Amino acid sequence: MRKTRTIVTGVALAAAFSLAACTGGSGASSTSSASSSAGGTTEISFQTWSLKNDRFTPYFEQLVKDFEAENPDIKVKWIDQPGDGYEDKILQQANSGELPDVLNLPPGFAYKLADTGLLVDLDKVEGAKVSEYVDSAAKAYQFPNIEGHYGYPWYLGTDLNWYNVGKMKEVGVDTSKLPTTLDELFSMASNVAKASNGEVKMISSVPDIGTFSAAGIDIYKDGKFVFNTDEAAKIIDQFQKAYKDGAMPAEALNADYQGNAALYKQGKSTWTTGSAGFASALKADAPSLIDQTEVTPRIGHAPVFIQG
Repeated sequence: MRKTRTIVTGVALAAAFSLAACTGGSGASSTSSASSSAGGTTEISFQTWSLKNDRFTPYFEQLVKDFEAENPDIKVKWIDQPGDGYEDKILQQANSGELPDVLNLPPGFAYKLADTGLLVDLDKVEGAKVSEYVDSAAKAYQFPNIEGHYGYPWYLGTDLNWYNVGKMKEVGVDTSKLPTTLDELFSMASNVAKASNGEVKMISSVPDIGTFSAAGIDIYKDGKFVFNTDEAAKIIDQFQKAYKDGAMPAEALNADYQGNAALYKQGKSTWTTGSAGFASALKADAPSLIDQTEVTPRIGHAPVFIQG
């Protein structure tokens, strides 16, 4: 999967660089950061979101080097922004007219910029390669009441279940059949708490819109939120019972809650959701958990994570 991601990333960024070369920068001249030197060389800015690290830096540096070798009249300035506060940074750049020519955006961020005319409509760009991408992924960068496509989907991912079966076995819980439904998940969570006298917690997430969506509950219909249903209330009750049973760590309800993946790596819970890349995070941050972790498909309707 890592190899596939790298290939898809390369295709998307090469296409994006080519787009910048064809258009001379971003769609709105007031926000383009592309500049030309006296010698006719154009510099374009390329912004990623927390990808300058040991894993990705060599890849992007080589990608930029290869592109510049093929296009000697273009220089690429790679900018990497930290993970925290990225949306605020994008809005700041937009407001000050300093948006990079090519930038990493999830659909929600892209929609705001497309709605104000700050992104290129790829359908109007000669040589754009939107049709070469998975159709449903490309549609993530089409927005209500706005014609056109406003991004190349360069990354797709989804959630999996990750269980610390080693820790659960230590307290005598049978892990030969891992949960495939929410009812089974909460039942196992209560069993783990009882078997360990509350010492071992299993649930460390709190219910949100994604929880309801994964359970097949309608969220929005005909201009109204419609998730206030008996089915959704049952899920809330299950989380409440899990907390009362001692199956959830107190940190899950704190204002500085770091997420279920962080608590899993800290050994404070025995279940989390995460993409395939979570294996790399475990190897780096909690290698002792790798051998006692088992992975299963996400319960219910698995979400799709996308970047463009």
